[in-house]
Amino acid sequence: MTIARLLTAGTIASSLTFAAAGTDDPVTFPASLHYPQVESPRVQKDLSQLIGKPAPNLAIGDWHEQKATDGSIADQGKTIEDMKGSIVVIDFWGTWCPPCRRAIPHTAEVSRELASKGVEFIGVSNTRGSEKMATLADDLGMSFPTAADDDDKTASAYKVQWWPFYVLIDREGIVRAAGLRPDKIDDAVELLLTEQPFVPDTNAESETASAG
Repeated sequence: MTIARLLTAGTIASSLTFAAAGTDDPVTFPASLHYPQVESPRVQKDLSQLIGKPAPNLAIGDWHEQKATDGSIADQGKTIEDMKGSIVVIDFWGTWCPPCRRAIPHTAEVSRELASKGVEFIGVSNTRGSEKMATLADDLGMSFPTAADDDDKTASAYKVQWWPFYVLIDREGIVRAAGLRPDKIDDAVELLLTEQPFVPDTNAESETASAG
């Protein structure tokens, strides 16, 4: 899509806000958190097939190995099913997309800040230009896992409308928002955290203490 389309895309109407299963008082994500003009009938029709539904599986290649600041390999990406229990942010980006590249450093910073709250970030690179993905991800400091889309199958499943395109998935594996602005990702996640706060796994902590 053109850069103009990318820059004008936008707002999720309240009609596209759905509760997670078992949630009596779900948070809503205001228009200010999204790109403008997502209220077009065509975009709303597409996103109504995504938001409030279980997150589709990822059709991707291998995860790019991310190096932590100490030189070790950071946690690798997982399947959608594996990530249930975490809030998940998917960054759909393209190596050919200037706004995507500009957003990555900020997104990486937010991912590090929110990691302790049970929030996981992953990237899905557009199939076109994905041969440059690993080099560009390293150059831009993308500290979260990223993988190349398989023939744009994941982008199609997630109804990607423009680039970059951010999707927010709750701890139950339900898509809660799509089309979020990169500079508002932290606000959207913090809002979802008021509904689904992080609860540490006390059993795991006990087992770790016992082993020590």
